[in-house]
Amino acid sequence: MRFFDWLRGKKRKDTEESSIPMVPPDDIELFNQFLAAMEAAKAGPKRPLLYAFQHVVLREAAFENHPELLREFERKESPLPLLYFRSKAYVRLAENGLVDPCEESDADMNAEAELFKPVAVHPHKRGEFTAHVVTMPTPESPPEAHFVAIVHKDDEPKEHGCAASTRYFTLESSNTRLPVLCEWREDGSHMNYGEGPAPEMAAFVEAVFKHVSAR
Repeated sequence: MRFFDWLRGKKRKDTEESSIPMVPPDDIELFNQFLAAMEAAKAGPKRPLLYAFQHVVLREAAFENHPELLREFERKESPLPLLYFRSKAYVRLAENGLVDPCEESDADMNAEAELFKPVAVHPHKRGEFTAHVVTMPTPESPPEAHFVAIVHKDDEPKEHGCAASTRYFTLESSNTRLPVLCEWREDGSHMNYGEGPAPEMAAFVEAVFKHVSAR
């Protein structure tokens, strides 16, 4: 199901309550976590602007080698990192009727600016690869991400529309003790590798390069 249909609440019949197991697991705590995840999925992302930025717009830019994203990676410092893509995420919501720019107040704009304050890009090189790790606002609920990592092979030409080696990893909030390490593929599929490292940059970088070297 497309992200924006999900936010509008257009749920398929085959994902309703009938998908809950008839026999609860022996571990009641785990079963309760499962029910909580089901309820969260029905409600959709609590902060759709952040979700669109992390899981839609930035991901699309990574797999197309968007020129503005490459320019961001080349900059030593930026007063408003990835501002172009933050704005693009807002436009996507507006295009789909999920926000109304005419009704946005100064308080709303200030809240959005405050939300994205932690966003910053940190390059990490390992062997023939570079991972640009983006720090994110502290997640409030799944599937918001602590970090995103955009990985490129250093000797691959950076041409718009062609990013054969690019990989896009996320460290996502979960209903378990640790966040989960995930990866988006270019075809839009989402891989969940299970409980990931603690939400610390060094641990996330190690986990990302472990997966990159394993391919």
